Amino acid sequence: NRLYIAALAAALMAGCSDDDGMTVRKNVLPDDGVIRLEAGINDMSSRAVGYTANGLDELGLFVDNAGSADYSYANVYMKKDASGKWTSFESNGTTPWMMLWQSQSATVDVTAYAPYDAAATADGNVAGTVETDQTAEENGRKSDVLFAAAAVTPDAPDTSNDIYYDVNTEKLKVNMGHALSKLTVNIRYGTEMTQGGAVPAPEAVTLGGTMTGWSLSIADGTVLASGSVQDIAMMLSDNAAEGYDKCAEAILVPQAAAFTV
Repeated sequence: NRLYIAALAAALMAGCSDDDGMTVRKNVLPDDGVIRLEAGINDMSSRAVGYTANGLDELGLFVDNAGSADYSYANVYMKKDASGKWTSFESNGTTPWMMLWQSQSATVDVTAYAPYDAAATADGNVAGTVETDQTAEENGRKSDVLFAAAAVTPDAPDTSNDIYYDVNTEKLKVNMGHALSKLTVNIRYGTEMTQGGAVPAPEAVTLGGTMTGWSLSIADGTVLASGSVQDIAMMLSDNAAEGYDKCAEAILVPQAAAFTV
């Protein structure tokens, strides 16, 4: 009997050998199944006004699992601490909210937006205004609006999407895009502007003729302009195109408008 059992065990082991081409499917999710986050901003090199490279420290997150309401999460408040770790909270910003993956093969629709609005819903809009004085860096950041959305399947990540599952870090990777527009004005003085041999430096540049209110659809990222037409004081910098002296920038709401500078 011992000899028979030993022979049977050897046969079973041989049946599971690599020689037969059988592979064990690796679970790409973390052992505890918790949804964790890494977030950043696309196209940072194109903007001097708005969020800085490390300026994104909070956002709203929707995770919609069509197959299970238990694994769906609406308007989670995500906050980054001083160490760079993102933590999830309920809309009050203080009560922790643990999000879980259902499985590595379950597809979820993920939407991220910033700045956070505690009243946001999946089928609604968030609204605000751009700052009329964007000469200070902080006011430019307050004017910026970010958005990203994609379907995510952990064991079949599409890294070309703005949101995907990173199998190496075992985290949800979120690359936020700018929802509003940016106007850049490069300034160059001709010789007729020279005063006593010196080129005058501009003190202020104002953008006029645009509505400053905005409304962002959480469902598809569509932005609509609203509110009254107001002047916007633009940020001045030396980040001008080659051959120009100064650069003026402002974040504005996408719209058809006859604006002035």
